[in-house]
Amino acid sequence: LFCILSNDTPKWNFLCTCPHAAMVHPVFDIKPEELRALNEKKDAKKLKKYGGVHGIAKKLGSNEKKGLLKSEEELDFEVRKKVFGANKIPQPPAKGLLRFIWESFKDFTIILLSIFAVASIILGVVFPEPGRENIGYVEGLGVIAAVVVVCSVTAFNNWSKEREFRSLNAVRNDRAVKVIRGGCQATVQIGNIQVGDVVQLDTGDYIPADGVYIQGHTLSIDESAMTGESDAVKKNDEHPFIMSGCMVSEGSGRMLVTAVGERSEAGIVRQSMQGEDPPTPLQESLNGMVKKIGWVGIAAATVTFAVLTVRFSIEQVKLGDDFQWKNLTAIIGMLIEALSLIVAVIPEGLPLAVTITLAYSMAAMLKDNNLVRHLAACETMGGATNICTDKTGTLTQNRMKVVAAWACGKHIEKEPHHGIKRFGDQFPELLATSVSVNSSAFLKRCKQSKTVEFVGNKTECALLVLANSLGFKYNKLRKHHNVITILPFSSDRKRMSTIISAEKGCELHLKGAAEIVIDLCSGYVGKQGNVEELNKEELKAVVNKMACDGLRTLAIAYRPLQAGDVPEGDPKEVGEREHLETQLTLIALVGIEDPVHDNVPDAIRACLSAGITVRMVTGDNTLTASKIARDCGILASNDDLVIEGPEFRTLSDRKLDAIIPRLRVLARSSPGDKLRLVMRR
Repeated sequence: LFCILSNDTPKWNFLCTCPHAAMVHPVFDIKPEELRALNEKKDAKKLKKYGGVHGIAKKLGSNEKKGLLKSEEELDFEVRKKVFGANKIPQPPAKGLLRFIWESFKDFTIILLSIFAVASIILGVVFPEPGRENIGYVEGLGVIAAVVVVCSVTAFNNWSKEREFRSLNAVRNDRAVKVIRGGCQATVQIGNIQVGDVVQLDTGDYIPADGVYIQGHTLSIDESAMTGESDAVKKNDEHPFIMSGCMVSEGSGRMLVTAVGERSEAGIVRQSMQGEDPPTPLQESLNGMVKKIGWVGIAAATVTFAVLTVRFSIEQVKLGDDFQWKNLTAIIGMLIEALSLIVAVIPEGLPLAVTITLAYSMAAMLKDNNLVRHLAACETMGGATNICTDKTGTLTQNRMKVVAAWACGKHIEKEPHHGIKRFGDQFPELLATSVSVNSSAFLKRCKQSKTVEFVGNKTECALLVLANSLGFKYNKLRKHHNVITILPFSSDRKRMSTIISAEKGCELHLKGAAEIVIDLCSGYVGKQGNVEELNKEELKAVVNKMACDGLRTLAIAYRPLQAGDVPEGDPKEVGEREHLETQLTLIALVGIEDPVHDNVPDAIRACLSAGITVRMVTGDNTLTASKIARDCGILASNDDLVIEGPEFRTLSDRKLDAIIPRLRVLARSSPGDKLRLVMRR
């Protein structure tokens, strides 16, 4: 790698001269330090001087629409990593076994024992007791041997524990990130994110690196982890800087990565905070107990030494002997006896034993595919009496499939794509277009296993599979329709809308919880493409039938709009355009199956036998949630209670406390409902 710095210009041109240079020529016209200053100062004016996000992308050898080149990825971004670094935080060097031995020797008790042992050896050799001229040093050597054993065992245990922690830390922060590379969507591990990458952000995503906003729809970032501010921050062209280590609280968008690893905001903070892990609550309690026992041991040792010294002095007075240096040997022996009492009383190995036990517990849980991010979690789980669990992806496999549908007035209970194709060409295209444009998920075909991998929201992926089954490629449909704006999904709204350009103005496409969307509809699409009158009670009966079969029900609808109906620009709040989500035309209802994990019923039975209460807290409706809960074994008797979020929110604290012992399923719950439930315990 050759870095050529021109004296005539403030740019740095990094030129790759390697055997692969014919394949890729990354040229960077901006220094890492300049990007760091840009991220740190959050200077939007300075960003405009660079040419905005387009200018930054160009200087980084990237493209804000297509991302990094595939040819550069084939070389593992060698040049890019050399210049801008990798998205990893350097770990402090591992301590060697000798370092741990030295640290264990610093214990105050060990130091005292060592001093007394050396003194005992010297006095035993210089002033031996009668009859022990040749073995006067044995007691001192015995104490030194004990010190060596204690230090070695302690050091080896600490060394083993650090190795365990390092192996766990290597995987605990690993995440899959959605990026655009070579104009195609892909997923990469967080450690493979590069400066210049275009990252796709959706609600709930962890932000893997510092970046600059490219485009988005009501994108809000929870920056409390970095700034301490609880209010979400809107990101747009006026506030384009996005910090790593934060979460997307609402909306969706794309960002251009400008800093990774130790040069990012989160990386700088993490480096400054690197150090020893704080003690867990149990360790703190044990350390406190050890100190109290230690003071009792010191008091007992002091009394013992005083009594032995007084008795020895009285015996010497009775014998009429004067003080001699050899008497020091006896006094040292008394000190060692008193100190041995302290060593015997103080359980200094107990906190260490607990730490090692917890570390091994973390490793054992990792083998069961349970990653414990914090050591204290093992203690917490050991004392758990209640478990509140989500449904999708926890109790179920999160491998969605559309198995039933209602369309054009017909309920299709098996192989819905075949039934939908019978309604002609126009209707399947409308349905496929709606589920394709109103989604940010995508499908990735694995070449080795020849299977389709779901990337993004699994429910949206199931709808994309349906679109493909109808004979339409979702990628082509997305490219054919220009997205004007998106009203993102949230737990409160229970729906998501996308407004796209159409031949006659524009169209709003919406999907969401069936019972909510049905109330927003005034008709449905008939076989001939005409709008027919909607019987909402009949539709709700269909929804209940699907829910009783354990299916997640979604309604898909649309509304033609005139160009003047949609204000220009991205809305600052979703509520500014929610009025457009009315007078909809229902396209279809779909029932999505998500099978229960095979080992879940046995796990729940084990929890119940251990006296642990298991509750399901989900956003699905009561019927679907109840069916899955019965399959899992959460609902086991007629006394078990199932309620929905709206009813839950009307209960007073007193009434809630009265029903909590019987509550097993909380359906249609909001984040506030979940928080209130766990706080009551």
